[in-house]
Amino acid sequence: MLGNIIAFVVGLIVGLLIAWYYWRGRFGEHETRISSLQASLNQRERSVQDLQARLQEREASLEKLRGQIEPDDLKRIEGIGPKISSVLAAAGITTFGQLAGADVGRLQQVLTDAGMTLADPGSWPEQARLAAAGDWTALQKLQDELKGGRHA
Repeated sequence: MLGNIIAFVVGLIVGLLIAWYYWRGRFGEHETRISSLQASLNQRERSVQDLQARLQEREASLEKLRGQIEPDDLKRIEGIGPKISSVLAAAGITTFGQLAGADVGRLQQVLTDAGMTLADPGSWPEQARLAAAGDWTALQKLQDELKGGRHA
């Protein structure tokens, strides 16, 4: 009977040692995985911070470039006077190139929002394309055909 008790106790101890060893290994795997994931997360956070810094640098460069663009005299476009020129500038249109690329519907909306419903921007992009290209002769010819900036 004493032999059975000793065998039981030894078996219990061996079983506990095996269980302890097994669980220790399982927790070690999890700790290793957690460490790996944490290192990956830290690397990604550094990458995001680097990207944010580069984005801020590029935004600053873009702002600097915007400040260097000389606005054109949009009043050279028939149908645009000082008030309309300032309304367009407030909408971000300050060069012949920007005006040439603007959609007539957008120009009309900018004017409507400013309470200027009588102006007709229909010919402005066409005129601005000639001005942006420096083709002043063709621009003058076109303007001679216009009446108040409108096609006659």
